[in-house]
Amino acid sequence: MYSQEWYDLQSNYTRIDYKNPPTGNSSVDADQSPSSMINDFNTGVSYIIDKFSKKCVAKPIVGGEFDSLPVTATKARLKSPKEFFNFDNLSKYPYQYMGEHIVRNVPCNAWISYRPFPFPDSASNATYEWYFATKDTVIKAGDLVENLEPMRLVIRSAQLNVNIEYNIYRFSEAVPDPAVFDVRNCFEESGSTSFEMELEGNDTKDNMNTNVQLLRYWFQLSVEGFAGVRPIRVQDIEFVFYGKNLGVRFTLLGPAPIDGDVNNNIVQASLLEATNRLTESFTSGIFRVFFLASPNSPEIVFKPVANGLRVIERKDTPGSYKPVNPTTTPKADMSTTPGANIPVVKPGRVVHGPGMTSGDTAGLGIGMLILGVLLAIVGILLFRRLKPVPYNTLRTT
Repeated sequence: MYSQEWYDLQSNYTRIDYKNPPTGNSSVDADQSPSSMINDFNTGVSYIIDKFSKKCVAKPIVGGEFDSLPVTATKARLKSPKEFFNFDNLSKYPYQYMGEHIVRNVPCNAWISYRPFPFPDSASNATYEWYFATKDTVIKAGDLVENLEPMRLVIRSAQLNVNIEYNIYRFSEAVPDPAVFDVRNCFEESGSTSFEMELEGNDTKDNMNTNVQLLRYWFQLSVEGFAGVRPIRVQDIEFVFYGKNLGVRFTLLGPAPIDGDVNNNIVQASLLEATNRLTESFTSGIFRVFFLASPNSPEIVFKPVANGLRVIERKDTPGSYKPVNPTTTPKADMSTTPGANIPVVKPGRVVHGPGMTSGDTAGLGIGMLILGVLLAIVGILLFRRLKPVPYNTLRTT
């Protein structure tokens, strides 16, 4: 079985692309299309998307999958980095060095441990053999060069008659591209709102255009903080650079379509609440996007352009985005939905915030606090492992 996996432990979600091996039953195999499974551990919802038809099924996350562990019979949690590599509880289940071995023509250091299988609290046990490329071996993964790469994991259990071998390719520690976690097909059209945003920068596009993935990540973090949503709800981010200004199109999703199943399920802001917070932060001028291309590069700060936020219909094709000049865009026809402190804006119209209630202000304050914490965390992460690559992948066979 071949799979390709992405992990974003900061944003708390994962993705695996897979195709089940043939069963020998032609009627069953005919329905085995390649699929993507995106697990959002903030809400406990798993999105399974057929890669051909794009049909999506949402269901609660099941503990014990490739990326999770069961907490109770009905609750799951994301594995920690140590648990992904079976390096948890080393004081009780230590590894022993087996010397240098050759794996796929690559010199590797081999380590072995005897520990519970398949879960950390299982009564049955298995041997885990890990093979890592030696520090003197340099492996190219896309635009990256890496060393000490994981190359192979072998799990054996005579007790359970298990003999599993995982070969790992193109392992990368770089931050995943937010575009990898695309769940738009899992939401009804009424469960999302698309925006066009114009921002004024303090640098030319040449310093941003070379790393659109990283800029997309910083933009997602900003919308997450100011709108008070989790990052998976900020989708389909598209940029256009013109001079020092930046045009952005993106889609904001509503809450998860079903109740999830994780140990600590977060409270989700409604689409109306999130849009209202984002609108107020933009129209009041406090919205910011901070971009760092490298640890030593100057900080690029994007600020709102007057009348530069619009609700739009996104029926354009990739690459067709051309921002509208805000000075020529007519003002919105303002009305309000009963019980909701938010403007109803026709597509193409400029959004003007109606002012905020005390609850909205508190929500925005929480969002700003979240944003500050996240920028600090991600800043440390990027300074430690900043590399311009398309995405973070772990391929196994």
